Amino acid sequence: MTITQRFMDSLKPTKKDVFHRDDLLRGFAVKQSAGGTVTFIVEAKVNGQSKRRTVGRHPALSVKEAREKARPMLVLMYDGIDPKAEKAKQKARDAALGTSLRSVLSDYQVARSLAKSTIRDQTNSFNAYFSDWMDKPIRDITRKDVERRFIKLKDSSGKATAAKAIRYLSAVMNYAMADEVEDGVYLLSGNPCDVIREKKFDRTIKKREGYLDEHDVRNLMDFHLTPNVGDFIPDYKPVNQSTITFVLLLLYTGIRKNEGLSLRWSDVDFKNEVFVLRDTKNKTDHIVPMVGFVTDLLEKMKEVSGEGKFVFPAKKDGRHLLDPRKQIARLQKYTGVKFSLHDLRRTFATHATIAGADHNLLARSLNHKSGYSITDGYVATRVDLVRPVFENVADQYGYYYHDGTGKAQFKDGKMAKQDHLNEDLDDEV
Repeated sequence: MTITQRFMDSLKPTKKDVFHRDDLLRGFAVKQSAGGTVTFIVEAKVNGQSKRRTVGRHPALSVKEAREKARPMLVLMYDGIDPKAEKAKQKARDAALGTSLRSVLSDYQVARSLAKSTIRDQTNSFNAYFSDWMDKPIRDITRKDVERRFIKLKDSSGKATAAKAIRYLSAVMNYAMADEVEDGVYLLSGNPCDVIREKKFDRTIKKREGYLDEHDVRNLMDFHLTPNVGDFIPDYKPVNQSTITFVLLLLYTGIRKNEGLSLRWSDVDFKNEVFVLRDTKNKTDHIVPMVGFVTDLLEKMKEVSGEGKFVFPAKKDGRHLLDPRKQIARLQKYTGVKFSLHDLRRTFATHATIAGADHNLLARSLNHKSGYSITDGYVATRVDLVRPVFENVADQYGYYYHDGTGKAQFKDGKMAKQDHLNEDLDDEV
């Protein structure tokens, strides 16, 4: 029979399943079930096996619409392709091509085996600057989107922030370009971040070279060592012990911010005067010698932090301190010393160089990858190799603040510069 709309309208209820096959389009048919459902179907052999697939229900589909939908399905079946399997494959392909930026970022971080600190920094950057893109298909992020976001970030947060954010995004985009969804089909055909380079947007960042000089070191130390320091400062609001200890620990050891904040008491060995940094930037444990003053700092901090597992505990949840920014700003105000936490690391490196540390020992002290070789695996006491570097740096600092009085000098509520170093001492330093 020829299946027409008139024929469909003439169908009567049936007590069993009945098939009505069309004589115009071979393989096109109507299934009339005992339950009253009327369905358009296609039938054909696929690779020698009979297959029956649903086209759609009547009256949701008209006869004309059903024929148009059935024809390509039959073409696939005659070519040996099951429309159901092809539909599932297409659905999976569409799902893969719709992979979100959030998902790709997660896969990228796992594949690269990044340090926890790097993962945290990347994730914070994406959440801060690309939050509206995170659940968007990565394929939908265009070159124009990236260009506009770079300009917006540069204007609102500065060129350094914009450059760093786009650098992180570009790395994830490059990873996505290598992700093959199916044979010859890749998640991305190009990196939209390339537009920043191709249009020659200025991303150059002046290398930061800030470090603390002798007056800065002395002022920090005087602030720390002066009893009842608040008596010298009008409207004084206390700087907590954790903050000043953290700042001086970075100054005397050159460790990175997050390495210091996450330091655990279980990794502090007072007997052997060392502490161990875990999950460092270069993915190795870093053993740091504790010079006398550092030991004293941590012993006093142990009294303050109580029974917690972290040297610098947060107020809640048993976690470590995350960002003592407000306390550090207060410390800067009272001492007159302006610095970033990375300036403390540069200060350590600068003074180690002044004291004569060679490049290899300095790299080891700062836990740079370049400071290690395969032979380090056989040097069980390598911490003893770098201990003199830390001792020499501590000695350099000692020259700055030791004037025989043990008292801080204040003027108008601010730490005064004490030009007490004689020429011979300047030459020696």
